[in-house]
Amino acid sequence: MQDGILVVDGKGRIRQHNPRALQLLGAMPLGRLPTVAEYAPELAALLDKWRAGSETTFMQLRMPRVAGELQVHFVPIGAGPMPPTVVFIPASSSSR
Repeated sequence: MQDGILVVDGKGRIRQHNPRALQLLGAMPLGRLPTVAEYAPELAALLDKWRAGSETTFMQLRMPRVAGELQVHFVPIGAGPMPPTVVFIPASSSSR
């Protein structure tokens, strides 16, 4: 099974996603790509914590739309204080 993937820019805007991310996190608003805070506030809080200097790149995510927890993995793209980030949601992390 395919992992869910979101690409989030330095300002928190979702720039790309794959269908599996939508299956795990829910549908996005029609016609536009939202900020991660609008789309998944719980995920945005973890991303902010990670960007603030968390030691770990793997974090547990509790989403109201999903029974159980998801494990997310953050990978920066580039350098700087707020680089774009790829958020991986392993397909095996859902406890559905």
